[in-house]
Amino acid sequence: MQPRISMITLGVKDLKASVKFYKEGLGFPQMDSSPDVAFFTLNGSWLGLYA
Repeated sequence: MQPRISMITLGVKDLKASVKFYKEGLGFPQMDSSPDVAFFTLNGSWLGLYA
């Protein structure tokens, strides 16, 4: 079995600014979620952002 990372979760100081950076700056596709969290799909992995 090869190790792999399927999800990375980051705690951020400013969720709104971080979402803008990953979505608009880097072009990551955002999934629908609650206002307290943001998830992005990254070709087999996910990035989660929490305040």
